[in-house]
Parts: sequence; structure tokens; C-alpha cells
Amino acid sequence: MPSCRSFVCIELPKEIKENLAVLQSRLRPLAKGTASWPKPEGLHLTLKFLGDVTPGRLEAAADALKRGCAESQKFQVCLRGTGGFPDLRAPRVLWVGLADPSGELEKLQLRIEQTFRAAGFAAEERPFSPHLTIARIKAPKEAAVLARQWQATSLENLCFSVDEVVLMRSDLRPDGALYTPMRRLGLATPV
Repeated sequence: MPSCRSFVCIELPKEIKENLAVLQSRLRPLAKGTASWPKPEGLHLTLKFLGDVTPGRLEAAADALKRGCAESQKFQVCLRGTGGFPDLRAPRVLWVGLADPSGELEKLQLRIEQTFRAAGFAAEERPFSPHLTIARIKAPKEAAVLARQWQATSLENLCFSVDEVVLMRSDLRPDGALYTPMRRLGLATPV
């Protein structure tokens, strides 16, 4: 069995995906072919990208995920703000930010990063920046109108409960990535 491209993520509820799909459809005409759009059904919050994982390492990944989530409880996250990487002057990615008033999201991500590193997985060098990728820009310098509209976009106060974390397989295909959950780990209910 070959290795599989994998990551740890939080899946989004259907209502959030539907709202983001509406945003994508409003922006698409402004892109004029300069952007690719992730399928709304595949939108997720990546907590840890693992890259190619061999079949023999999948159990180690599942164990690291279990340890990383052991102290976490369910929490709320809200969509907050729009932006671009590296910036909106010449963006390569358009994103929606996430806010977590409880601070649980960053704690969860840090514990996951630590347990995966302890299990021998590569450490992430960039700081955690919770976001949802809405578009990938093919020609950043030609996306000025799209970037200005995106910057002016205001999001309703859309919030959702995070009650599980997923070890996900990613198969890259010409029509977009296909995501398959390999393990789901539920978070505890707050006392």
C-alpha cells in the first residue's frame, strides 16, 4: 500500500460551507480566470499538515492525534475577517479568519503539534494562523479587483461548535482534492 497525503483538521458544518459557497459564487466573476476555488464541501480548518504518510506510520499518527486531543473539550469558533497570503496587494490565497474567544483552538493545535513532533513527524515552522482557504490565486498581480472586493467583504457572525478532530487523507485529482476521513476523534463535553 503506497503512502498517502494526510493532515489533521476540523471539518465545517454544512451551514458554514453553504455560506462560504455563496461568497465564492459572488467572487468568481471578478476573478476572470485568475483563481481556483476549493470545493465548498471540502472546506476545512487544517491544524497540522503531515504530508505523505506511509501505511506503517498511520497508527502512530492516530495515536498522536488521540494524545493531542486528550485534554481538549468542545468549543465555539466564529468566522472573523477576510485577508490574503502573503497580503492583499498580490495575494496567492484568499482566506476567512477564525476567532476563538475561549483560546481552546490554539491550545488544541499546539498540543497536536507537540504530540506529532514527539511521534517523529516533522514540525511546522510557520506559526499557526487559523483560516479557511476560499481561493488560490494563479496570477496575483491580475487579481487586484478581486482582492479589493474580498477585503470589503463583511461576514455575518457565523459561529460553529468544534466537537471532533479528523485525521484526513487527501488525494489530489485534476478536478480538485478528494478528502477521506481516516480517523475521527470526538472532543469531551465541557463539565
